[in-house]
Amino acid sequence: MAKSRLALLRIISVALLVVPNATNAWPGIISGDTTIKSRKVIEALRIDSEPKIDGYLDEPFWQTLPVAGDFTEYSPVNGLKAPFATEVRFAYDDVAFYASAILYDPYPDSICHEMGKRDQIELLNTDYISFDILPYNDALNMYEFKVTPLGLQNDTKYSVIGQDINWDAVWE
Repeated sequence: MAKSRLALLRIISVALLVVPNATNAWPGIISGDTTIKSRKVIEALRIDSEPKIDGYLDEPFWQTLPVAGDFTEYSPVNGLKAPFATEVRFAYDDVAFYASAILYDPYPDSICHEMGKRDQIELLNTDYISFDILPYNDALNMYEFKVTPLGLQNDTKYSVIGQDINWDAVWE
């Protein structure tokens, strides 16, 4: 399977709290939740040097991080096993939280990549990856970061009062 899509995300915000030790990251906060088949946990590891945000995972530390995989599709059909492999890794330092994703696709010429405006990904015919951060693990508050193959960004802040699509975080 050819490596055809790569997303590297740098999120900088004091509002994003990342728990370095993931052993208690998913207590059963939603009792009887049948929509999630199994909770997955991955640990974000501390790194000593800031990675270059260039779309390449050249720094040696990326290969030492735990890999998340075996994802479930959300769209177009929620709940199915993802048709192609994806590898996600997380790291952090004193300044930022870093997320990398390698998305494998045997048909790279079929990857949708329409260009548009920031925060309007849902209106486009484009593939994207979404990183959703629930800083309080309360199922109420969430920060969503999406990026397309062309680097188009979409970010939304969710809370008990609704979603704020006009919220623009500083990230790359």
